[in-house]
Amino acid sequence: MDIPNVGWAGYGNYDFEKLLEVDPDVILIMTYDGLKENASQVQLLDKIENDFNIPVITLKDYTGSTDESGINLYFDNIRIIGDLVDSKDEAESLIKKLNKHIELAKSFKTDNQEDKALFLGVTDLESGAGYVHGKDNSGAAYTTSLLDINNTYKNTETIVLGQEEILEMNPDIIFMLDAPQSSKSVEAYMSNPIFKGLNAVKNNKVYHMGQLRWWSDSKLMLPAQLLLFSYVYYKPENTSVLELYSDYVTDIFGISSEDDIRQLATTHKLDFLIEKDNTEIKKQ
Repeated sequence: MDIPNVGWAGYGNYDFEKLLEVDPDVILIMTYDGLKENASQVQLLDKIENDFNIPVITLKDYTGSTDESGINLYFDNIRIIGDLVDSKDEAESLIKKLNKHIELAKSFKTDNQEDKALFLGVTDLESGAGYVHGKDNSGAAYTTSLLDINNTYKNTETIVLGQEEILEMNPDIIFMLDAPQSSKSVEAYMSNPIFKGLNAVKNNKVYHMGQLRWWSDSKLMLPAQLLLFSYVYYKPENTSVLELYSDYVTDIFGISSEDDIRQLATTHKLDFLIEKDNTEIKKQ
């Protein structure tokens, strides 16, 4: 499918000519919290609505919430789209399915949340520095409020931290998130003698969590992301990474072919996690 790129207002690089070529009946846009006052964003919406006379529907930013209320915003967006395309019943059916998988992720919780988890997007392989996703923020969204995962960085922000700060936190589990160096981040930590004293490294609990989200927005993959975080942290019995993922994409997207599921898992960069699950996670 050839999808035209009309740019993104957050960076001010939108292409009005391309937008007019597409000739949409309506435009859906999510004004993320950090962009609400962005001059480029404001200019874009004003021009579309007043100069081009194209209706704009603004979706709710659920990515900035740090509690369960954000999930309700997430579901509200689905209702908005369902109403737009005259598919209210289908929207409610989808919400019911998504919520079922979120509840499954929550069901894995145990009384033991002592392990400190670090959500890290490595940007420098040599030093190990990178983006640390704080409590319920960005790549760690809803992991504390819904899943009770003990995030070792308690601030609700995403910040670049260096080697010394990470060593001082001494996490028991490291969730490697999508970042420029994500494909090599686990090896970088496991092989670097500087990090050999970290509990997560000593106990081989450094996990590359794939790439289920685009920037801070997981869209329809949010419940799947929560399932994987909860599974790795709590290690429930009688299931696996591949089984959880397969059930999810079959239920939500109707993908049932084993080959198609594995291909999609590869696209989501989950091969490492699936292999590690087969060989190590259940034994820990």
